[in-house]
Amino acid sequence: MKEYAQIRWVGDAKEVLSDFPLEIKSVLGYSLRRLQKGLLPDCDARRMESIGKGVWEPKTANDRT
Repeated sequence: MKEYAQIRWVGDAKEVLSDFPLEIKSVLGYSLRRLQKGLLPDCDARRMESIGKGVWEPKTANDRT
């Protein structure tokens, strides 16, 4: 079985995500799994190469920033 890339949560990001509506959590969760598999996310996202290689910020239309 292939090992997935690790997700490193910063600050309270995981707790904040867990408070999102189910639809948003589903979209972001699916995109996070795709990123772990080395695929492109299924939502809006931006690479954050200034932080590190392979770092992404997935977003939804509900995000304010």
